[in-house]
Amino acid sequence: MKNIQYITAFFIGLAACTPSNNNFAINERSMVDRETVIENSIVLSNNEKYSEALGQYAGLLRSDLSNSFLQSLNAINYHRMALDGKTENYDLAAEGYRISSDFDPDAWQPHFLKGLIEYQTSDYVSARNSLLKAAVRNPKSSEILYSYAASAYASLEFDLSLAILKKVKALDKNFCDIKQCSGTLAIVAAAAGSHVEAERYLKEFEAINSNNSGRFNHSSDN
Repeated sequence: MKNIQYITAFFIGLAACTPSNNNFAINERSMVDRETVIENSIVLSNNEKYSEALGQYAGLLRSDLSNSFLQSLNAINYHRMALDGKTENYDLAAEGYRISSDFDPDAWQPHFLKGLIEYQTSDYVSARNSLLKAAVRNPKSSEILYSYAASAYASLEFDLSLAILKKVKALDKNFCDIKQCSGTLAIVAAAAGSHVEAERYLKEFEAINSNNSGRFNHSSDN
């Protein structure tokens, strides 16, 4: 049961990701006199006032259509609308991220967010490809790599998923402690046919959880 719970969390953690305006810092092309409008638009989106936010983004884009940052913020708004149940907006969000990446080929964020849409709509192969593009542009991001691993697993590419998860584990111990990577690694290794590794990761996972349980019980006694 624990194994099922943790592999389910592996998927749900990515499928439930909500795009955040904070993924983007206002870049040098954003004029100072426009920052207030941008900030207001972000607040509107955060407060689920999507139509008002879209109106403000449309006004900004009319005078600066090639601004990758604005294109992505606009796409995030559509993405959030889709996650709130208006699923017809997934296509508009994905197109916005694509346009954003065209205007700024070096940016990782549009590819990452587009990958989230593709994962959330069960297009796992496309998600894997988009998340790979994000990882190439930001290779030290544990979050991107973990998401890439999830999409690879969902695409039934178990060896690839295992290799990426190992990289995440080596790259960021704190991140893996939070995500409980050892449990996920045990399941992915088993799926990849690497049963010796699966057993090792399972023992590691059980030891970590046993230690955590002991610490919790000790603090409760005090």
